[in-house]
Formats: sequence, structure tokens, C-alpha cells
Amino acid sequence: MIEYNYSKISANQLIPENIFLHDLSKESLKQVEIDPIDFCNHNCSWCFTKNFREDKKIDLISLKKYLDQFINNNGKSIVFSGGGEPLLYKELYNKNEVFERKSILKYLIDRNVHIGIITNGSLLHKLFNRDFKIKQISFIRVSLDSYNKSQHQKRHLSTDFMSIEQNIKDIVSKRKSNFTPAIGISIICNQTMNSSLKDIEKINKISCKLQLDFVQLKHIHTKGKKEANILMKKIHSYCLRMKWDKTEFWVQEYNSSNNTHSICRITKYIQAIGGIKKKYPCCHLFGREEYYGTDDFLAEGKEINGCDNLVCRYNEMNSILDGTDIKKSELILKNNITRFGFHPYRYCPTSPKILKPFSN
Repeated sequence: MIEYNYSKISANQLIPENIFLHDLSKESLKQVEIDPIDFCNHNCSWCFTKNFREDKKIDLISLKKYLDQFINNNGKSIVFSGGGEPLLYKELYNKNEVFERKSILKYLIDRNVHIGIITNGSLLHKLFNRDFKIKQISFIRVSLDSYNKSQHQKRHLSTDFMSIEQNIKDIVSKRKSNFTPAIGISIICNQTMNSSLKDIEKINKISCKLQLDFVQLKHIHTKGKKEANILMKKIHSYCLRMKWDKTEFWVQEYNSSNNTHSICRITKYIQAIGGIKKKYPCCHLFGREEYYGTDDFLAEGKEINGCDNLVCRYNEMNSILDGTDIKKSELILKNNITRFGFHPYRYCPTSPKILKPFSN
């Protein structure tokens, strides 16, 4: 019989609470997700860029121009993601002339921008011994998707599992008693992987072993929302049997927008840019490109009219922004921060609806 302990931080926190960290009355973009390079050193079968990677990246001059505009418009948070593997974009951590002889991360840190990194974890050691300190990064989320070496090799077509484990341990060691970077993993689930009680127990075990701050369980992106939600609720039922030691544990439920938002307001706060300077709405994984010109997404943000996206990643955010209960939601946020303490991962929004393993 396995015994568990309660998490220090509860998943009952309002998602997406980060919207209320800044003044909503200012119409400037708050977060941008940047996919700096299309290439990746892993080859996950479910990756949405798997069939059109071209090893192209954003040129430094264009990237600096955009980032300066973003910062001047009161931008607060940047997530470097993929696309491909963002840490293959070496200028993130290497000094370069375009960014005033600093690394891109140092350049942003000096301007009080909060940074998140979503990575496969194989190159995390590249962030050590640079012109910035690891504790100056707000969060790092590793797309691990496995709890052992053989699984990881099969799913990512990579032999990096042991080095990724070591990289995570090194980050935990280097941050010492600091709260940042929040370090966690994401785990892809479907009907055949990471979906049994035994799987969840093993994920718990490795999470505690690595002293993670959070774990994110999510279904492979799919239009079969009903089936995905049935599976995630089953996984959630397994989570209810457990109480987690050192991690905040999230199980994602996938809601469709059902055309309830004729105007998408979230693009005032979040957008994405990718290789060769392409710009996307925040829902770019499922976005309808014919609705969105790449020049329409500027550093000050924009509302999108006429969106019929059925798989909105930020449906709950749009509901809050579109509704009349902003003050009520803000109060819930403040109460949760008081109760649980502020977690730096909250500077950057997550996917829409989180099932709550700690609710009764």
C-alpha cells in the first residue's frame, strides 16, 4: 500500500489567474509565446510540427525589434517554446552583438520581463554559467512524457532521458532555496500511455524523486474532445486516490468554445510568433490561418472578430474577459495567493480548464 502526502500548493487555484496580476484597463499585450526555431533534436510522433520542420529560425534583428516593441508596450511575460526545441536557438543564452553583447535572456531579465521556457530538457545544461542566473527564470516546463528511459526512447526517439533527469536535478540544486525557476514536467496521455493507475503512481514517484514543483497531465491535442475528456476524468479519479508530496498536480480537461465568443479578447494579452517571423493567434495550434493575417498581430495586442475556432485553448480566459465577474474572479485569485502563496508559473497562462485532484 503506497502512502502519499498532500501537496504544498493546491491545484484549486483559479485558472487563468495570471490575467489579474496586471491592470486589465491597459490595452497592451501582456504575454507572447515565441517559437524561435522550427528544428528539434527529438522526434515525438504526436508533434504538430513533425511533418513540416525546415530548420528555420527568427533572425536576431527582427526578434530584437519585436521584443523592444513588446517591452515598450508594457509587455510582462515571454514563454520560449516550440515549434522546435527553443534551446537550439543558441542566442537565448549566448552573448551576441545584436542584443547589446548580452544573451537574449539577460537582455529581457534586465528589462524586468518574466521568462518561461518549455523544452524537451535535453539542453537545459546550456543555461548554466551564463550572463544570467538560473533563479532569474520564472519557470521551466520539461515535456518529459515518460517516467523511465525505455518509454522516453520509444516516444521521443531520443536517448536523452538520463541526462534530462540530471539537468532537472542540477536546476533544483542551483536554485537552492529560491522559489524560481519553478520546475515541472508535462506528461502526454492517451488511451494507451500514461493513463493507468500504475502509470500515475510511477509519475508521482519520479516527480517526488526529482523534487518537481508541478506536473501537468494532458491529452494529445485532438478534435475528439468528448473521448479525451472521458479519459482525463478517469485519470483524475486515480489522482483523487493520491495526495502528492512535493508537486502541484494538474490534470487538464479540454473544453471547446462552441462558438460562444464571436470576439476573441485573449489576443489582447497573448499571442505567438514563430520561425521566419510568422505571427499567430494564441490558438495557433488549431488556428484557421485564413482568418488571421500575420501582420495583424502586433506588440500591443489585438481583438479577433469572427473566430469560429471549436478548440479554443483559452476558453475560460475569454469567458472571464467577456463577462461581468472580473472583480469576483480577482477576489478569488487574491484569496488563493494569500492561502497558497504565489507561484511564479502563474506569470504565464496554461491551457484552459484544470481538473482539481484536491477537491472533494
